[in-house]
Amino acid sequence: MPDCIAFVGHTSTDHIRNMRGERVQPGGAALYAAMGGRTIFNEVSLITAVGADYPFHDILSTFNNSIVRKTAGRGTEFHITYDRDWNAKYRKASIGPGSQITTRDVLGAISRGAKAIHLAPMNPPKVVNMVNSIKEADSHALVSVNSVIHYMDVKANRDAILKAASLADIFILNERELHALTCEE
Repeated sequence: MPDCIAFVGHTSTDHIRNMRGERVQPGGAALYAAMGGRTIFNEVSLITAVGADYPFHDILSTFNNSIVRKTAGRGTEFHITYDRDWNAKYRKASIGPGSQITTRDVLGAISRGAKAIHLAPMNPPKVVNMVNSIKEADSHALVSVNSVIHYMDVKANRDAILKAASLADIFILNERELHALTCEE
């Protein structure tokens, strides 16, 4: 198992509503994966982008060798309601600074020693470019790709997700996403 891994993707401010109340908390698939990664990896870095309004910089500063692009304007926000069975309904999603995460940033993580890269859900064509570039830079680097249903409503995105999955060492999806990609039950 590699001792150094980089997690790449969106970091957000999440507005959560459930049967226990409402709260604002740090969020984003890359941040959550990086936090989980700390339980098994010696060195964890985070490659992300946040807006000027991001209120949780203290959490981001706990990851070594990270690249956190700070952009002017509003950051990524999700407004999520959970029902009694903990199914999420996204009431509002504002994707902002994540578009500033570049393949060059990811390659920088490899040059700083990352032996594994986890790509959290992002624009599928961008993910394909990142996987290709990682494999060209270090054919032994372990690449995992995580998808999300929200990108699967357009055929070009589904095709890009399948391409990224074929290039990656690990592909993470749920049953609903599997059905959307394969058109099979």
